[in-house]
Amino acid sequence: MSSRAISIAPGVRWGPLIEQKKLKGMIIETSYPNEVEDKNLYGHLTPAWLQKELKNLTQYSGGEGSLKDFPVVISHIKPSLKQGEDVRATIKQQLEQGNSLGVKYILMEQGDRQTF
Repeated sequence: MSSRAISIAPGVRWGPLIEQKKLKGMIIETSYPNEVEDKNLYGHLTPAWLQKELKNLTQYSGGEGSLKDFPVVISHIKPSLKQGEDVRATIKQQLEQGNSLGVKYILMEQGDRQTF
Protein backbone atom coordinates (compact mmCIF):
# COMPACT_ATOMS: atom_id res chain seq x y z
CA MET A 1 0.00 0.00 0.00
CA SER A 2 2.89 2.35 0.81
CA SER A 3 1.89 6.00 0.59
CA ARG A 4 -0.28 5.72 -2.51
CA ALA A 5 -3.88 6.88 -2.42
CA ILE A 6 -6.62 4.53 -1.33
CA SER A 7 -8.64 3.14 -4.22
CA ILE A 8 -12.09 4.67 -4.66
CA ALA A 9 -13.23 2.52 -7.59
CA PRO A 10 -14.79 -0.22 -5.40
CA GLY A 11 -16.60 2.40 -3.33
CA VAL A 12 -18.19 3.92 -6.40
CA ARG A 13 -19.52 0.51 -7.48
CA TRP A 14 -20.32 -1.09 -4.13
CA GLY A 15 -21.50 1.94 -2.18
CA PRO A 16 -24.88 2.28 -3.89
CA LEU A 17 -25.45 -1.48 -3.55
CA ILE A 18 -24.86 -1.23 0.20
CA GLU A 19 -27.14 1.78 0.48
CA GLN A 20 -29.89 -0.11 -1.43
CA LYS A 21 -29.36 -3.19 0.80
CA LYS A 22 -28.45 -5.26 -2.28
CA LEU A 23 -24.93 -6.05 -1.12
CA LYS A 24 -25.32 -8.21 1.98
CA GLY A 25 -21.67 -8.47 3.00
CA MET A 26 -18.15 -8.81 1.68
CA ILE A 27 -15.15 -11.07 1.94
CA ILE A 28 -11.82 -9.27 1.98
CA GLU A 29 -8.28 -10.17 2.90
CA THR A 30 -6.47 -8.72 5.86
CA SER A 31 -3.19 -10.56 5.78
CA TYR A 32 -1.03 -8.84 8.36
CA PRO A 33 -1.32 -7.00 11.69
CA ASN A 34 -0.75 -3.24 11.83
CA GLU A 35 2.86 -3.67 12.97
CA VAL A 36 3.96 -4.76 9.48
CA GLU A 37 5.44 -1.80 7.61
CA ASP A 38 3.67 -0.65 4.45
CA LYS A 39 6.74 -1.42 2.32
CA ASN A 40 6.43 -5.10 3.38
CA LEU A 41 2.71 -5.50 2.63
CA TYR A 42 3.11 -6.19 -1.11
CA GLY A 43 -0.45 -5.02 -1.75
CA HIS A 44 -2.01 -6.84 1.21
CA LEU A 45 -4.11 -5.12 3.88
CA THR A 46 -3.68 -4.59 7.60
CA PRO A 47 -6.61 -3.79 9.92
CA ALA A 48 -5.70 -0.09 9.70
CA TRP A 49 -5.69 -0.12 5.89
CA LEU A 50 -8.96 -2.06 5.78
CA GLN A 51 -10.59 0.46 8.09
CA LYS A 52 -9.39 3.31 5.85
CA GLU A 53 -10.90 1.55 2.84
CA LEU A 54 -14.20 0.99 4.65
CA LYS A 55 -14.31 4.60 5.84
CA ASN A 56 -13.83 5.66 2.23
CA LEU A 57 -16.68 3.32 1.25
CA THR A 58 -19.09 5.16 3.57
CA GLN A 59 -18.83 8.20 1.28
CA TYR A 60 -20.61 6.18 -1.40
CA SER A 61 -22.93 4.03 0.71
CA GLY A 62 -25.04 6.58 2.55
CA GLY A 63 -22.59 8.28 4.89
CA GLU A 64 -22.09 7.87 8.61
CA GLY A 65 -23.70 4.74 10.00
CA SER A 66 -24.17 3.12 6.59
CA LEU A 67 -21.84 0.22 7.45
CA LYS A 68 -23.18 -0.43 10.95
CA ASP A 69 -23.59 -4.21 11.36
CA PHE A 70 -22.46 -4.76 7.74
CA PRO A 71 -20.80 -8.22 7.61
CA VAL A 72 -17.14 -8.15 6.56
CA VAL A 73 -15.55 -11.59 6.41
CA ILE A 74 -11.80 -11.46 6.94
CA SER A 75 -9.79 -13.92 4.86
CA HIS A 76 -6.22 -14.71 3.87
CA ILE A 77 -4.57 -14.11 7.25
CA LYS A 78 -0.89 -14.96 6.88
CA PRO A 79 0.65 -17.15 9.59
CA SER A 80 3.46 -15.76 11.70
CA LEU A 81 6.98 -17.08 11.49
CA LYS A 82 7.46 -16.23 15.18
CA GLN A 83 6.77 -19.06 17.57
CA GLY A 84 3.81 -18.45 19.86
CA GLU A 85 2.52 -15.41 17.96
CA ASP A 86 -1.21 -15.62 17.18
CA VAL A 87 -1.64 -13.34 14.17
CA ARG A 88 -5.34 -14.14 13.91
CA ALA A 89 -5.99 -12.99 17.50
CA THR A 90 -3.90 -9.85 16.96
CA ILE A 91 -5.78 -8.94 13.77
CA LYS A 92 -9.13 -9.59 15.45
CA GLN A 93 -8.19 -7.34 18.37
CA GLN A 94 -6.95 -4.56 16.07
CA LEU A 95 -10.12 -4.72 13.97
CA GLU A 96 -12.31 -4.50 17.08
CA GLN A 97 -10.30 -1.65 18.62
CA GLY A 98 -10.50 0.48 15.48
CA ASN A 99 -14.10 -0.34 14.58
CA SER A 100 -15.55 3.17 14.65
CA LEU A 101 -17.94 2.26 11.80
CA GLY A 102 -19.71 -0.53 13.69
CA VAL A 103 -18.84 -3.11 11.04
CA LYS A 104 -19.56 -6.76 11.92
CA TYR A 105 -16.16 -8.41 11.43
CA ILE A 106 -16.21 -12.17 10.96
CA LEU A 107 -13.00 -14.19 11.14
CA MET A 108 -13.88 -17.61 9.85
CA GLU A 109 -12.08 -20.87 10.51
CA GLN A 110 -11.33 -23.36 7.77
CA GLY A 111 -14.50 -25.32 7.04
CA ASP A 112 -16.86 -22.62 8.37
CA ARG A 113 -19.83 -21.53 6.25
CA GLN A 114 -21.32 -18.07 6.04
CA THR A 115 -24.63 -16.95 4.57
CA PHE A 116 -25.46 -13.33 3.81
